[in-house]
Amino acid sequence: MCLAQSRQSVQSFAETAINLTNVLKVRSGEFNVFGDKFVTAFVNYANQEPRRITTFTLFPNDFLDRGSTFELSPQIGCRFNCPFCGVPGFSRNLEVSEVVEQVAILVQQAQKVGAQIRPPFKFSFTDGGELLLNPDCMQIIGKLTEVLPAYLKVSTVLPDSELVRENLDSLISFNQLYSNIIHLQISMVSTSQDIRQQYGRQALMNDWKIRKVAEEWLEQTGRKPTLAFTLTTTSHCRVEEIVQVLSPDLFMVKLSPYKPNLVPGNETISLPNLDDLVEEFQQAGYELIPTQLNEVERKIGLLLSGTRSFEA
Repeated sequence: MCLAQSRQSVQSFAETAINLTNVLKVRSGEFNVFGDKFVTAFVNYANQEPRRITTFTLFPNDFLDRGSTFELSPQIGCRFNCPFCGVPGFSRNLEVSEVVEQVAILVQQAQKVGAQIRPPFKFSFTDGGELLLNPDCMQIIGKLTEVLPAYLKVSTVLPDSELVRENLDSLISFNQLYSNIIHLQISMVSTSQDIRQQYGRQALMNDWKIRKVAEEWLEQTGRKPTLAFTLTTTSHCRVEEIVQVLSPDLFMVKLSPYKPNLVPGNETISLPNLDDLVEEFQQAGYELIPTQLNEVERKIGLLLSGTRSFEA
């Protein structure tokens, strides 16, 4: 997509009427040393408790390529109880038009505060519920990419669900016709199957089922999924527990320091311990995706997306 087409696509979101979303508050500020700004919208939807506020964010990709990422929410709440996450229990799936309005709101608010929206663009579903458990998953992806054919990132804990399998199959089929990258990230919480299962409000795929997903994904898309670990001082993350089944030939790994949010009792992993883990995974043969804890996120606890229980 050329620059003129990119600007036209972004402008089409800027002209979208907002009919379904009640915007309560918008937070913005500088995100990095380049002076790029983030924009976070705090909103309510119908059938959403007043104190449960859905958030979504536009932010620059920082030191990597300086494009713009739309971090979106596909659900109000989440069915899972990851220990480091402030998203409360599931309320409902968001509709296609509601997710489209998220992008429109971010574009409109970015124009108001002078935040640059530049390619390469990315639609990311990593922190606002399970996109793969939304029955409108593929319609959401289809509508967004019809307007702006962006790089896609879908994060999931891989619930052991027929709907998840159907959406994964559809995502693979969509990838065959899509001109941009689709990346699958699997949020692991822990390398222990028992620990992962205890946080889920429904069954999660075990290591062998995750491996099968990865084998098909790699075969059909040519890309390895990522095993993502959010690391606190108490995270259970041991490479020897997964290396035989969730092996380096099938997966990349992302080791992310915990980002401050509203969950009490969590502290981010120390840099020496993080360095030790990085070395262990590299020695085991994994390709690691670089990650960092942005200073803005460290200082203010930047909310990316999801449903929170507090007043905006």
